[in-house]
Amino acid sequence: MVTIVDTSVVIAVLLPEPASATCRAALLAANEVQSTDLLGIELLNAASNMARRRRQPWSVLNAMLDQATMLPIVRVAHQPLLPAAGGICAVTGCAAYDAMLVALAERAQTPLLTLDARLGRTLAGTPWERWVRVLGVF
Repeated sequence: MVTIVDTSVVIAVLLPEPASATCRAALLAANEVQSTDLLGIELLNAASNMARRRRQPWSVLNAMLDQATMLPIVRVAHQPLLPAAGGICAVTGCAAYDAMLVALAERAQTPLLTLDARLGRTLAGTPWERWVRVLGVF
């Protein structure tokens, strides 16, 4: 089984978060974990936001970024996903990064795992709702 993950799940795997155990279990259950090749910049952006909000010191965040490169996540080229992601953005108004991952999940025919409840709400009632699984929401 292929599992698609977003930045929130990767961060929860690497840093102590309320959903860390759930995210680790989901990744361990997967045969292959995928994200887009934009994962590194997304993680850096999230780390920068956490540092700015003083949620974590840069020393911890730099270690997280280093550890993320060692995770067995297949980084899928984003370029072929652009047309589908653009369509998702146009219809739903979701962020481009999120749309790229939803497009990847749709192509792989497997849900995107995320901790982003807002993304789940944004896609509710759309054709892409089935491709997002918000962890911790039942």
